Amino acid sequence: MPTPGAAGAEFVTTGYMRRKAAVDHESLDLADVPVLEQIAWLAASGTNVLFVPDPAADPPTLNMRTLYGRIQRGDLTNPYGAALRQQTTFTITERL
Repeated sequence: MPTPGAAGAEFVTTGYMRRKAAVDHESLDLADVPVLEQIAWLAASGTNVLFVPDPAADPPTLNMRTLYGRIQRGDLTNPYGAALRQQTTFTITERL
């Protein structure tokens, strides 16, 4: 799989498998929207992020599930009608 070089180019490294995670955020309050917009801005700028799904997990689980890479945010929707709750999805693709 390709891995990034120092200049941003990607090259093939044997034994490397790029991981990807999809994270669904459901029933978010309207007060969370500014934070979601900041995450969307980071995604648009191409900044890598560290995603730790469960910081309290044991070290082997942290090593297996933590991702460092680019994030893409899906659309911000309101499937709950009058409840004024939001929903969005983030996809994190590992980059070293």
